[in-house]
Amino acid sequence: MPPRYQRVFHVTTEAIYDAYLIPKQKTGPGNPLAVPIAVLIGIPLYSNAAGMIPITQVLTAKGMAMGTTLAFMMSVIGL
Repeated sequence: MPPRYQRVFHVTTEAIYDAYLIPKQKTGPGNPLAVPIAVLIGIPLYSNAAGMIPITQVLTAKGMAMGTTLAFMMSVIGL
């Protein structure tokens, strides 16, 4: 995929996360399925660690639990 399409894909995906995944009810510390959901969503994305740092900062600032954020980041980078 050319780099410009990757940027569009990542911005679109971030908008979807912001609308549907970010609420604390779905990704907060009280949900036992938060980590598996974050990992499943992160698998189709492709990025490096440096590209994921701003995304993880935003997810953490919006209320996602730190462990869930790290699981999401590792699923994007490692899988």
